[in-house]
Amino acid sequence: MLTGSNVASKCNTTNAWTHLRNFHPDVISKIDAAREKDNVDPKDKKISQFFGKKGDVPKEVLDDKIGMMIIRDLQPISFVENKGFRDLMNTTNPEYTIPSRKFFSTQYLPKKFEGVKGLLKEKIRLSCIWAGLKSDGWSSFTGQNYLSVTCHYIDSAWKRQDFFLSLYPLKKASTADYLSEIILGVLKTYCLDSDRVVSITHD
Repeated sequence: MLTGSNVASKCNTTNAWTHLRNFHPDVISKIDAAREKDNVDPKDKKISQFFGKKGDVPKEVLDDKIGMMIIRDLQPISFVENKGFRDLMNTTNPEYTIPSRKFFSTQYLPKKFEGVKGLLKEKIRLSCIWAGLKSDGWSSFTGQNYLSVTCHYIDSAWKRQDFFLSLYPLKKASTADYLSEIILGVLKTYCLDSDRVVSITHD
């Protein structure tokens, strides 16, 4: 914002250019450079054109916003290929290139997952004294069996905490030994000692 001195109350472009030259020589330098590059009289251009677009958003920020939309709204990764979504983004920001489905599945989401997992491990380490686990087995439409593991505990502020720790694809018959092996592996991943687990509820 151009402030710091009084500008003549008579509103015209001459007063504006005089003010810029007297109090904002750095701005004038940008304008002169643009004039030499474009060979256009600066008075024929809007002042805002010399400062860039106010609404410009860096590509990495837009990438992250799309990724978080997929996560929060439980959208399929293929969402980024939908014609309606691509038309919307092209209308609002024609210069933005939407990342591919592969980018989100192989780079963005794995990186985001590891970051959240690290924060969750630290939270459990600092606030969990005793915990209860809940495991649940279910099958997908393709017939793949899974085991989910959820952690529940009361923190030092007497607030209940519930965290979904894992969704593990089962690779063989669901025997007690196999399920126990999976659950112990999940506890190890989150640095949660088994002697701090007071109960496990399955299905």
